[in-house]
Amino acid sequence: MIELDENPYVGLNPHLMSLFQSPSTEDMTSTFPPFHGDHITHIKDFLNRYLPRTYIAVSESSLQIKARQSDYDPLIRDSRPVPDVAVYQRGAMTQQAAAHMASPPALHLELELEELQQIMGISIYEIKAGEHRVYSKPLVRIELLSPANMPGESYDAAYQQNRTKMLLAGTPLIEIDYLHEYPSPIIGVPYYPKDKGSKPYYIALSNPKVKGVDVYLFDLDEPIPIVPIPLAGDEVLNFDFGEPFVYTWQTSRFGTFIDYAHEPARMESYSPADQTKIREKMAEVAKRTR
Repeated sequence: MIELDENPYVGLNPHLMSLFQSPSTEDMTSTFPPFHGDHITHIKDFLNRYLPRTYIAVSESSLQIKARQSDYDPLIRDSRPVPDVAVYQRGAMTQQAAAHMASPPALHLELELEELQQIMGISIYEIKAGEHRVYSKPLVRIELLSPANMPGESYDAAYQQNRTKMLLAGTPLIEIDYLHEYPSPIIGVPYYPKDKGSKPYYIALSNPKVKGVDVYLFDLDEPIPIVPIPLAGDEVLNFDFGEPFVYTWQTSRFGTFIDYAHEPARMESYSPADQTKIREKMAEVAKRTR
C-alpha cells in the first residue's frame, strides 16, 4: 500500500473524486456525504473570512435532496434537503470585497430560464440594519453538486425544479461540479471526456440579472478557479475555492483514503491524456515514499 498525507495533485485529487462517485457496498459506505458536509462548512468559514462585515455566509437547507444510494449505507436513509450555506449583507459596504484576482471564465452561455434545472449549493445574503439585524433575501446561492441530483439520477428532476425557482426569483447561482463521471445539469457545458473543449471539473455562475452563465472549466492537476461572486450592487468577492478544498483535505484526513498503488476507480472515465497524468503522478508518489 502506498499512502501520502498531502495531496500530490494541484487542485482536486482524481483518486478521491472517483472514490466519491463509487456507490456504497456491504463492506464500504459512501464517502461523498461526509465530504459534502465538511466541505460546505469549510466554504462557509472561508467566505466569512473574506466577506466584508456587511455580509454573512450562513448554513442553510440545500436545493438538493440527500438520497439513499444503497441498502448497505446506514448514513443515507432519508430523502430530504441537505444543509448548505447562504451569505447575507448587512448595511452598506465598508471595505473592498475582492480578496483575489478572479480567473477568466472558459465559457459563457446564454441563460434560458424556461429550461433551467436546479442543483445543490450555498447562498449569500445581505444583512439589513435595524434594532436587531436580519437577513434580506439571498444575494447568491452556492451549491456543491452531489451524485443523486445529477442528470439521470434519482433526484435530478427535484433538483432542476428547485434550481429553476431560485433563478426565476432573480438569485445568481454558483454550482460546483467535481463529479467528472456525470453530464452537467447546465445546458451547453461540454461533456467530459467526449466533447471537444471539455474538462473534468468546473464551477459555473448562472446570473439571471445578466441572463448569462460563466463556466470556469479546470483540468486535472490544475488549480481550482478563483470565481467572482456577485454581491449587492456592483460589489464582487473574488473567491478562491481552492483554499477551502485544501483545508478540507487536511482536516478531514482524506489522504488516508487513498492507496496510490492502485489506479482510481473506473480509470476509463478519464481521458487518455488524463490517464497518463494519473499514472505519472502515481509513479512520482511511489518514488517519494520508497
